[in-house]
Amino acid sequence: MNCRLGLDWIACVVQLVGAIFFTIGFSTKYWATRDSSVNAGLFTTCDSGYCYDTHVFYHGKSEKATIMGAAVLQIFTLCGVIFVLLLMLLYMCGLFNERSVSRGAAITAFATALFGFIGVIMYGSAMSSLQYSLSWSCAFVIIGLIVDIAAGICIYIGGQQWEETQKKQRKRELFPPIKSSRLDPRLDPRIPNSSTGVKKNSSKLFNPKASPQLSRKFRFNMPTDSRRITGPEESFDPSVLLVNREKTKEAVFRKGKRKDGRKAEQVRPVFLKAGVISQARGSAYIEQNETKVMCAVYGPREVMKKEEFSMKGQLTCEFKFATFSCRVRRQYQQDNEEKDYSSQLQDALEPAVCLHKFPKAQVNVYITVLQNDGCALAASLTCASVALANAGIEMYDLVVGCSARITPSEVFIDPTETEDYNPENDNETGNGSVTVGLLPSLNQVSAVTSRGEVEFQLLNKGTKQCIDVCQKLYPVLQQAVAKAVEDRLSSDHVT
Repeated sequence: MNCRLGLDWIACVVQLVGAIFFTIGFSTKYWATRDSSVNAGLFTTCDSGYCYDTHVFYHGKSEKATIMGAAVLQIFTLCGVIFVLLLMLLYMCGLFNERSVSRGAAITAFATALFGFIGVIMYGSAMSSLQYSLSWSCAFVIIGLIVDIAAGICIYIGGQQWEETQKKQRKRELFPPIKSSRLDPRLDPRIPNSSTGVKKNSSKLFNPKASPQLSRKFRFNMPTDSRRITGPEESFDPSVLLVNREKTKEAVFRKGKRKDGRKAEQVRPVFLKAGVISQARGSAYIEQNETKVMCAVYGPREVMKKEEFSMKGQLTCEFKFATFSCRVRRQYQQDNEEKDYSSQLQDALEPAVCLHKFPKAQVNVYITVLQNDGCALAASLTCASVALANAGIEMYDLVVGCSARITPSEVFIDPTETEDYNPENDNETGNGSVTVGLLPSLNQVSAVTSRGEVEFQLLNKGTKQCIDVCQKLYPVLQQAVAKAVEDRLSSDHVT
């Protein structure tokens, strides 16, 4: 049993003192007195050595009901004081670790004190009309009630402190602190050493082949087992191969300017064209420097029989990276990231499409990223919106996408692949990204996606800047849709 110390036990002691005061005042008959010869309590009244029940002594008096009501309230108050004391003892001894137990004890203590004060007020008003004056038993009850309120406050604060302590302990268990390195200072680039001239945060890596004498310190004897595949003869501590990421970040974000020379709020040039796939109902192609996305739309067409019947149309999205689009070759089948992007695109496009215009039918949107250099999701959202408009699908408005990279100090709009947020490398607090889908003419946000641990002020700033960029890109989408319509009309006229 893990007993607790601190405000919890102080509250328990205070509640015990309050219970003693209240019990003494409740059980004695000196609540009120008159002419120093008549002493009245909640249940007994004594006159010149003779004691009577209260309902007999005040028979026929109008104040009798008020006195008896006050007595009933004080009985409930006594039960509440004892119940709170029992709850506190169980909670302090660690039998209940839930935060709700301490809250329940505190609320019960406050409610008990409220009933007690109401009973005292009722009794005092009735006895005053009978020309009695309150005595020390009533004062003991009032002191007990005040102490009961103080105990409730202590148990509430103590419960909060205990909960915070438990959270910190669980966090330490999940994420234990990293112990200091025991490597030779000459080999650890993070440890300064005046004798070797290695500076703090040096980015030079240790080459074990270049210094075989030092590499022996990193050799570990591997157990030999003929039934298993033999491992390497020697291994090295991975900490000596750490690269200083701070200098890499400084190269990407250099005091408000990016590696490509853009300012923090500046976007890359956008090229957008609709109607590029002749076999599809509608299509679009977008370029943002090295980010290139193609989108094709098919339908509306009949819903497959296996799916649910609905008078409202359906919209499906399939997002796919081409196998050659990224630095690391992608698979032919959809992975988890591509499935997540497909779901996000569908959620962002559905509010803009008039689904009720094609009941019992579906529209299929296929997005392929030909080359990825950052902001693939935002570019795909813009491209899919133009493709839907080019397919003649009725929409409330076009959807414009924009992304922002958030650092602890600044917000960078339209990040490239090297600038984009990477959870594995940018795991410090304050790093993240946000992607916004906007319906510009309606001035409504259709979707917002954020990643990382970002402060609210920077997230709010990044969202507002993305909305401003979407408003500026909206004429580009309108021009692309209008140009595709003109080309189609001219080609029909020629034929």
